[in-house]
Amino acid sequence: MWNSTISSSLILFLFSALGAALLASLIARRRAIKSRAEAGVLQMDLDRTRGHTDDLERRAAEQEQWARLLMNRTHDMVLVFSVSPTGMPGPFLDVNDTACEILRYPRERILAMTIFDIEHAESPSAVRAYARLHDTDSTVRGLAALTNSDEFESENVIDMRRRMKRVLEEGEAAFEVTFVTGDGQSLPVEIQARHFPRPSGPLILLSVTDLTKHRETLQALSESVRFSRDFLAHSAVGAAIYDGERALTNVNRNALRIFGIPDQQEFARVKIFDAMLVPPEAREALSRGESVRFETILDFDAVRHDGLFLSTRTGRAHLDVLMNNLGLDKRYESKGYLVQVQDITQRREIEMELKHRETQLRQAQKLQAIGTLAGGVAHDFNNLLTPVLGYAEMALELCKMDETASEYLREVIRASLRAKDLANQILTFSRQVEPEGKPIRLIPIIKEVINLQQGSVSKDIRIIRALKTERDVVIAQPSQIHQVLMNLCTNAAYAMRGRGGELEVTVADLQVGARPRGRMAGLAPGRYLHIAVRDTGPGIPPEVADRIFEPFFTTKPRGEGTGMGLAVVHGIVSSLKGSITLETELEQGTTFHVMLPAEDIGAETAVENTDEIPGGTECILFVDGEVDIVQMQQRMLASLGYRPVVTHRSSDALRLYQKDPRRYNLVIADQVMPEMSGIDLSRQIHAIRKEQPIIICSGFIDTLPMEQARAFGVREILRKPVSKRELALAIRHALDTPSE
Repeated sequence: MWNSTISSSLILFLFSALGAALLASLIARRRAIKSRAEAGVLQMDLDRTRGHTDDLERRAAEQEQWARLLMNRTHDMVLVFSVSPTGMPGPFLDVNDTACEILRYPRERILAMTIFDIEHAESPSAVRAYARLHDTDSTVRGLAALTNSDEFESENVIDMRRRMKRVLEEGEAAFEVTFVTGDGQSLPVEIQARHFPRPSGPLILLSVTDLTKHRETLQALSESVRFSRDFLAHSAVGAAIYDGERALTNVNRNALRIFGIPDQQEFARVKIFDAMLVPPEAREALSRGESVRFETILDFDAVRHDGLFLSTRTGRAHLDVLMNNLGLDKRYESKGYLVQVQDITQRREIEMELKHRETQLRQAQKLQAIGTLAGGVAHDFNNLLTPVLGYAEMALELCKMDETASEYLREVIRASLRAKDLANQILTFSRQVEPEGKPIRLIPIIKEVINLQQGSVSKDIRIIRALKTERDVVIAQPSQIHQVLMNLCTNAAYAMRGRGGELEVTVADLQVGARPRGRMAGLAPGRYLHIAVRDTGPGIPPEVADRIFEPFFTTKPRGEGTGMGLAVVHGIVSSLKGSITLETELEQGTTFHVMLPAEDIGAETAVENTDEIPGGTECILFVDGEVDIVQMQQRMLASLGYRPVVTHRSSDALRLYQKDPRRYNLVIADQVMPEMSGIDLSRQIHAIRKEQPIIICSGFIDTLPMEQARAFGVREILRKPVSKRELALAIRHALDTPSE
């Protein structure tokens, strides 16, 4: 309840104390003079001092007026009282206007009260007991009787005497107590008490300050500090406070969690202002007293290896750091720094994944656009190739007796078939054609490719093969697997030209779980064959690696590469429902990882068909948009014994059919024609005669499913260019199969 705080209104207090002291001295002097006169002092002495007394009274009145002015000008309460022989305060001798206003009592009422009354106004019994103590004979016996009274609060009286004694002995003292105002409100105050001795008894002058606003300010400050402390402790952002010397003073739980550190003492070892975290430009800004914000990557494995601080985290973390300079204090010294840290590792990983997906999307869009172009080119190429293959086959039949001519024509046919495979690969890349695969074994094809490579690569390149599985069956075309491996091995050997190295081809089983990640992301669960083609070349720069599967993108000199190799490889692997990924590091080499779905069924064995080509005598309506193809097919159908009716316009074909639907045993139509597509023509014919068999030929097969085509009477779909045997077998199958 009490303390010894020094009053902030010391100057006003001294002025008030001086006026009160002069006033008390003059009053005492006047009383002494009057007493001497009453005691029979000589009249002459009285006359001599009368004039002097009048002058003193005038000066005392002026001093009293001046003291009153000072008392009423101060914002503190000023109260003056004497102390009785019992050590208790007497009634107030004087108070200022501020005391009346704050205590909410009229002056007359306060002058009839004591400080004890103001402190204990809530206890009327104590006030009455104190009044009797003040009015009765202040003997030890009487005081003891009142102290033992049931109405008297002895502890308060003892405490009041103790305070009065301290003021009388020390001359001045300071206390904090609670006053009770006239309307019953509690008023916390700070009292600065001073003792003025006088002959008639000690005089006490109080300078009282209202602490209500002060305590409200302290409470608000305390709440602000508590709020700041709670905010720091529960903030979602890691925060640490450093003093002007950059020494740690506080750190919250999130900062400890982000760094994986157990406590504040260990966190103090984190040199957060050092080069380990702060980039050079941010360090320069800090040296200029600026606040900085930056992103940094912290390698916790390196931290643990170097013993910088203890951490439970591993790997690398992306951190967003804000170092806020708290400015200068009144002495122009640094207050320190507030460092805030956010762990944005997950966000950066998501952004990188989104960027990767965006790159894949752009790649897919490029492939789609170029694939559309490639499909058109392949269609035209197949149309050109069709008469070449057809005429070569018919010429071969005419030149059976001439071995040289027959050999030449066989080479033309083989070249035409290879060109057909090339066109089909372009269509595969453009996704216009999904080749019908069959179960084949990978290892024999891989061995064949490696044998071919060993005869073509330089002697300073060592080829290694590691075939770690016997369950090597996949659903594909042999030419597809051959093209994928040849392309990857050729690129690997090209990367090591002039420097030598190792070319390693491995095959192993791979099981993909329900949540594949990394290079297996996007694969359906199941068993796969993992084919890896590794070289020890110079590696691929990142800017090149991002475009490695783009069509027509190549780093080879003009004339050495077309940029279609890896694009076609990517298309083939994707069509087989597999994936291909790249792993490369500069000066460490490159590895292509190919994952293909594995099958547990047996591989098919190709059987060469040596049967004669079947023919017939039926009437066939043939229509194609290319005049050269129409002419060639007319001769080929006639060579097989059939009676062809041909045209190069789909509208003419429909008109011919409408005139005599029963005349034609079979209709063969091209799919892509100017006026009407093959499917549309089939729909018109099917509406006229539902049992009419139809064959569709095209070098540009779209996504029309066979089931839908069968609804319009289509029995076969042939891909151009069509060999004579292939056409003959399809015709007999269509004619000999009953309609559904």
